Amino acid sequence: MSPRPAPSPMPDDSEQGLDHLGLIAEMMQEFTGSGNFERMVHRGLARVSRHLGAEGSSLFLTEPRRGITAPDPTPDIVCYACHGPVDHSGLRLAWGTGLIGRCIARHQSQAVDYVHGDPPPTDEQICLLLGGDPGLTLRSLLIAPLTLNGEALGAVALVNKGDGEPFSDADERLLIALSSAAALGIINIRLARQLAEQERLRHELELAADIQRGLLPAARDDTFPLHGLNVPLSQVSGDFYDVVVLPDGRLWGTVADVSGKGLNAALLMAKTSSLFRCLAKDSPTPTPAALLARISEELCETASHGMFVTMACLLYDPRDQSVVIANAGHEPPLIHDPVGNSFTPLTVGGPPLGILPGLFDPHDAQQPVQQRLILPPGASLILLTDGLTEAANSRGAMLGGDGLRPLLSATAPLRGQDRLHALFDLIGEAGWNRRDDMTVLTLTPSPAPCWRLDLPAVPASLTILRRFIHACASVLQAPADWADDLVLAVDEAAQNIIRHGYGGGDVQRPVWVEVLPQAATTDAAGAVVVRLHDDAPTVSPAILTPREQAPLRPGGLGLHFITALTDAWELEPPPVPHDDRPRAGVPHGNCLRLVKQRPAASMRVAVQETKKD
Repeated sequence: MSPRPAPSPMPDDSEQGLDHLGLIAEMMQEFTGSGNFERMVHRGLARVSRHLGAEGSSLFLTEPRRGITAPDPTPDIVCYACHGPVDHSGLRLAWGTGLIGRCIARHQSQAVDYVHGDPPPTDEQICLLLGGDPGLTLRSLLIAPLTLNGEALGAVALVNKGDGEPFSDADERLLIALSSAAALGIINIRLARQLAEQERLRHELELAADIQRGLLPAARDDTFPLHGLNVPLSQVSGDFYDVVVLPDGRLWGTVADVSGKGLNAALLMAKTSSLFRCLAKDSPTPTPAALLARISEELCETASHGMFVTMACLLYDPRDQSVVIANAGHEPPLIHDPVGNSFTPLTVGGPPLGILPGLFDPHDAQQPVQQRLILPPGASLILLTDGLTEAANSRGAMLGGDGLRPLLSATAPLRGQDRLHALFDLIGEAGWNRRDDMTVLTLTPSPAPCWRLDLPAVPASLTILRRFIHACASVLQAPADWADDLVLAVDEAAQNIIRHGYGGGDVQRPVWVEVLPQAATTDAAGAVVVRLHDDAPTVSPAILTPREQAPLRPGGLGLHFITALTDAWELEPPPVPHDDRPRAGVPHGNCLRLVKQRPAASMRVAVQETKKD
C-alpha cells in the first residue's frame, strides 16, 4: 500500500473548485448552526458522498475510555454513523489501530488507491487497515481527521469512488476542509451538551440544597435559648445543626461535621441528621453520650469510602439550668462569660462517629466523653465547626481559635439569630475568607448584665471594636444616631491608645473595653459607661486636656471630639497590670471612662419620628 503525497494546498482554479467552495460554505453553516447532532451527521455524510461520488462514508469519533480505578487517557474510536450499502455503526477501534486509528492519532489525512496502485487487500488486510470488516470490496479509500486546536475528535472516511477511479487531490482537499467545519460543529454540540448538563446538575444541586435547608430547624425568637446557623461553602453542606424540644421542656442541641465534601458528604449529613432527630425523640433514657454511641453504631452498618462524622451534642434542662454535653472528635465547645470575657474550652470527648463499631464508648472511664455543667449568668455555650477557625486571610494564615475569640466577644451582646449573622459578617469584614462550611450553635439561657472585649493593640482591631459597640447599642435599643456617636467616641479613644500609648500598635499588648448599661452601674439613670483599659505608660490626668482649637493645625483635637460626642469622660486609677513584665520603675496602666446618657423613651420616639420626616 502506498499512500499518495499530501495534496497541494492550492484549490482548483476551475468550475469544480468553485463548486467545492460552495459546498464548504453550505456545510460549514449547517455544522456550526445545527442543534440536532445526529441529523447533521447523516445529512452531511449523504451530501459529501453524493458530491464526491463515493459509494459509502462513515464518521468515526473518539470516546473517553473508563478505566477500573481512573479514567484512561487513551480514548476509543467508535463509528458513530454511516451512509451507503453497509452500516457498521457502533464498531469500536482501539487507539492507533488500523489506517483510521493511525490517521486520527497522527492528525494526517490518507488517500489510498487499490485500482492503479497497490493490489486490492484481502479481507484480513481490510480488517488490519480499518480496524474492522467494512463488509464490501475495497477499491479506494479517503480519510480526513477531525482536529481542532490539536485535539483529535475523530475522522471522516469515504470508500470507493463510483466511477471506479481513485479519489483526487481536489477530493482530498475538499474532505479536509469539510472535516474542519465538522470538527467545529462537533465542538459546538459538545459545548451545548456540557452546558445543558451543567444546568441540570445546577438545578439538582439547588433542589438538594433546598432539601438540606428543610432539615435544619426553623429560627426561633430571641427569648429561645438555643440558636444555630449554617452557611455552606457551596450549594450543599457537610455540616449541620439541630434543635429538638422534648415534651418535658428539655432541649437537645447538636452540631456535626461530615468528613469530605460534595454530594457524598451532603448525603451522609442528611442521614446523620435524621438519626439524631429520631433517636433524640425516642430514646427511653437519653444522655448525649448514649445518643452519640447509638448514632455511631447505625453509621457503622452502612459506612463507606472511609467517611466519618465529628459531632458535639448537648442536653439542656431549663429547670435547673444544667447542661450535659458529649463530644465525638469535634471542635471543643466553648463557654464564654461576657462579664469577664473569659473563654473555657470543654476538652472532654471521644473519637469520631462511624469509624468502627464500639469505638465510641459512652462508659469509658479512661476517656470520659461526657460532662455536666452549670453556665454562669449571662454566659453562652458555643458549639462550632472548624470552618470558622480555618477561615484564611489573603496571606493564607488561618483565623484559628485565638483569632475567633475576639469576634465571638464582639457579637456577644446580640441575641438569637442576629448574633450569629453578625458573627459571620464580621469574619468577612475583618478580612477572613471562608474555605469550608461554617456552622455554629449557641446556648444562652439568660442575657448578660455587661460586656467586655479584649483586643490586640493594632489598627486592624478597630473594625471588631466598632462592631462590638454597635452590638451593645442594638441590645440597648438605642437610636441609630446615638449609637453612631458612641461608636465614633470609642473609636477615637482606641485610636489614641494605639497611636500614642503603644507607639502605633503592638500585637502583643492589649486594649480591653467594658460596656456597662444602667443595670450594671451607679451612674445617672439611663447612662451607659464605657471603660477603655490599656497597660501603656500611665498618663497624668493633668496633661490629658484638650488643646486650644486656634490656631488651626492637623491633629490634637481628639479630646474635643470625644467631649462633643459623650456627656462626660475622665481618667480612672490605673487597673492591675496586664502581665508581670518588668516596667523599669515606670507606672503602667490607664483607664478612660466615657459616659453617655441614653435618651428617654419619649425622646427616642421623637428622634425616630424626626428621621421619618
